[in-house]
Amino acid sequence: MTIQELAKISGISTRTLRHYDEIGLLKASGRTEGNARTYQSSDVDRLQQILIHKEFGFSLAQIQTLLQHSETNRSEIFTSHLEVLKQRVSRDLSLIHLIEDTLRAERKEIFMSDTEKFEHWKRTNLDENERLYRKEVEARYGKDVFTQSQKKYASMTLSEHERLNQLAEDIITLLQKAMHENNPYGEFAMKACEKHKQWIEGYWPKGHYSKEAHLNLVQMYVEDERFRHYYDQHQEGMSAFFRQAIEHYLA
Repeated sequence: MTIQELAKISGISTRTLRHYDEIGLLKASGRTEGNARTYQSSDVDRLQQILIHKEFGFSLAQIQTLLQHSETNRSEIFTSHLEVLKQRVSRDLSLIHLIEDTLRAERKEIFMSDTEKFEHWKRTNLDENERLYRKEVEARYGKDVFTQSQKKYASMTLSEHERLNQLAEDIITLLQKAMHENNPYGEFAMKACEKHKQWIEGYWPKGHYSKEAHLNLVQMYVEDERFRHYYDQHQEGMSAFFRQAIEHYLA
C-alpha cells in the first residue's frame, strides 16, 4: 500500500504520515524503486492504534511508549479504553436524563426533589469508585466493606455530602498550615488527623473503623499514585507528611 492509499483510507494526511515515519512512530515497511513509502497490513493496524490512543489524549511520545509494549498488552490496553468509553457513555446518558427532567420540572410537568437534582453526580461517583477502587479495597478490607460503603454513599443526604466535602477541604487546609510550620506532630496536624478519622467514619460502614485500617489507608496515600497525586497536588510531599502525622496520632 502506498502512502497516498493509506492517507485516503485513514483520513490522515501524507504529511502527517511522513512525520510519524521520521519520529519512528510509524515507520514505512518498505520503499518503491522511486523511494516512495509503502505500508503493510501490520502498519495499518499500528496506525489504527495510534489514532485510538490520540482520542484518549495521549501525546505522541506516550503513544510511542504504549506501542513498544503492544505485542503483549494490546488487548489489555484496548479493553481499558473500552471501559473508559462505556463510562463516558453512561455518564452522558445520565446527564441527558437529568437535563431533560430539569426542563420538564421547569415546565411544571414533573416535580424534582433537591436530592434528585444531584442524583447524576452521586451515580457518577459510585461508578467511578467501582472502576478505580473496588479491587484495591476488597483486597485490603474485604468485599463486604466496599459493597456496604457504596450503599452508604448512595443513601447519603445532601447535607451529609456537604459535611464530608467540608471535612476534606479542612484536612487539606490544616495540613498546609502544619507543613508551613514543618511540624507533623503539632496542633494543626493533629486536627487534620482527627477530621480525617471523622471523614473515614462518614464513608465506611459502621463498626469497620480501626486504627490499623486508618493507618493502612494513609499508607495507600503514599504507595498508590492516584491517592498520592490527590494530596501532593496541593503541596509536594503532603502525602508522606500526612502519613507521618497519622502514625503519631494513632500511636
